[in-house]
Amino acid sequence: MCLDAHPAISLEKTFGHFTQLFDSFGLPNRIRTDNGVPFASNALARLSQLSVWFIKLGIYPELIEPGKPQQHGVHERMHRTKRWG
Repeated sequence: MCLDAHPAISLEKTFGHFTQLFDSFGLPNRIRTDNGVPFASNALARLSQLSVWFIKLGIYPELIEPGKPQQHGVHERMHRTKRWG
């Protein structure tokens, strides 16, 4: 639905992009992500600020198991299709 690359991770920009997506398409029931920043952290239950925001919006943040990229195959395949540089 959206692809936007930046040279550095920005929580502020991430919130902004998700806000635009939610305004355009509505809220999903769940969002499946890998365990990288900004989606996961080393905090309790691996919840990041972004994951906590999803929960407050009623979205279930579904994290794949660490070290199991095959559980998020479509996303991993996108990295192969879209050359980053």
